[in-house]
Amino acid sequence: MPLDVVKKPGALEKRERKMMEAHTTFGAEILAQTDGLQPLTPIVALEHHRGVKGTGYPDLGTAVPHLMSQIVSVADIYEAITARAPIRRRPCPSAPAWCWRGWPAKS
Repeated sequence: MPLDVVKKPGALEKRERKMMEAHTTFGAEILAQTDGLQPLTPIVALEHHRGVKGTGYPDLGTAVPHLMSQIVSVADIYEAITARAPIRRRPCPSAPAWCWRGWPAKS
């Protein structure tokens, strides 16, 4: 993943978005071939951008992500919202609270 794409201050172009979305698949493939890791590790890498209703990427149908993938997803979103980015100042740590309130309950 090119660093200039990761740190791009504006919206990603279609090609860049595809590259960004591929990191879950590439990461899972690398981790699956790495000795000494828990079997769940590549699954979490693959699923951490998936929603409980089958949204997100990569497209895995309507399968509900593993609970650990959901936990990592929340941590990833929190970091993305609270991290300093080139186009915005760092918000206070409670700023992402609006995200959690709007999430649908897992059924």
